[in-house]
Amino acid sequence: MHRTTHDNFRRSAQPGKQPDANAATLPAVKKNLRTENAYINTGRLIFGVALRARRKLFPAVEEKHVGAIRARQRHEEARAVEHRVAGHGHIGKRAGRGAERHRDVVCVRAFVRRESSADEAAKLGPISEFPVGEFQKRTVTVTEHGTWLTGPVEKTLWIRRNADDTFLVFSGTCPHMNCIVNLTPANTFECPCHHSTFDSEGKVTAMPAPRALDTLEYRVSGEGILSVQYQNFRKGLTTKELVPAS
Repeated sequence: MHRTTHDNFRRSAQPGKQPDANAATLPAVKKNLRTENAYINTGRLIFGVALRARRKLFPAVEEKHVGAIRARQRHEEARAVEHRVAGHGHIGKRAGRGAERHRDVVCVRAFVRRESSADEAAKLGPISEFPVGEFQKRTVTVTEHGTWLTGPVEKTLWIRRNADDTFLVFSGTCPHMNCIVNLTPANTFECPCHHSTFDSEGKVTAMPAPRALDTLEYRVSGEGILSVQYQNFRKGLTTKELVPAS
């Protein structure tokens, strides 16, 4: 009995024979990781369901949220490029290249104002669907040609049918920084991002919007079908200027 205990002690004292403490904790670590991954996947599932529900139940909130994000991204990109302009201008001044400095600034400013283009006809349906004297919100899908990507996007329109069966068609994007404008109970428009306001004819009643809401051309076919020529116009300018095809 004494010898057996001694032999066991000798075997346990050998370097290669000692029990591995990590081997005992490895299953527990794996179990914890599986539990954490389950929590993460469950959270993603809940977030996805909530996001889809918000888009379906509260489209106005979703449009405001997306418009604000896009406006903030464009603002940050513009500020970053303006800093580069300032840097190039300082270098050009030290080097004494006034003409080259001017060309650099013009090119970079053109890059800042480069926006996605769109120029496409969209059918909206029979004119009988539009009540006289009331603005109606419609969404159309057009192909937008961006600096990096090209693909279908949804665009908002505000349409009013007049008593003589002519139409007033506004682009739903604010000419300031591209947020989606909302119709107020007084039949005027307000931008939720920077609180520009417009009257029922699209004229600016409160800045910072630099110009009136952009109007779009329309056409009524012989069958009484209304179509709109959707176009993207440059933002932040005092005059209405079409974004050229990319």
